[in-house]
Amino acid sequence: MKGSIACYAFEHFEIANYKALIQTAESAGHTGVAQVCKEILQEEIAMADHLESTTTQFLHRADDDDQRAKR
Repeated sequence: MKGSIACYAFEHFEIANYKALIQTAESAGHTGVAQVCKEILQEEIAMADHLESTTTQFLHRADDDDQRAKR
């Protein structure tokens, strides 16, 4: 879980950076760059959304004697 939380935090760091890049590119008139950054931003948001499912899987494994969950 610690690793998942660290990844979650890093994804949000990347999200913040892509938002800044989008604003900068749009301000400079680089619409193509802004569009690519927007597409990547959506991928980063999707990656950050995986923490909930990872946590659920961890909790199920922790409750199941036949599976291992690293605590």
